[in-house]
Amino acid sequence: MPFRTSLAIALVTVLAVGASPEALTAQEKKAIPGDAFTPDTGLREIPGDTFTPKRLRDFAGQGIDTARDLVSADPELVGRILEIDPDRARQMQRKLRQSMR
Repeated sequence: MPFRTSLAIALVTVLAVGASPEALTAQEKKAIPGDAFTPDTGLREIPGDTFTPKRLRDFAGQGIDTARDLVSADPELVGRILEIDPDRARQMQRKLRQSMR
């Protein structure tokens, strides 16, 4: 499962910043620790620069504190906070949800 969770974290990062998964270098993929990623992982524990202090505050204000909360949240809200299209947020949520099964 570590590979799938690493992939999920990478997907959150690339979808939120607008890069394609192919744009991740081998070094970036290797640097993403996935062995500790569970549905109960707090957003602030997810590596990368997707969850800035402002975004963490915005998510917390909406009761979104964990990966489970994030995949269950309204894609419109997630998109607004991450400053991405709701369809892209929905895609990110779907991929995360699949990786946590």
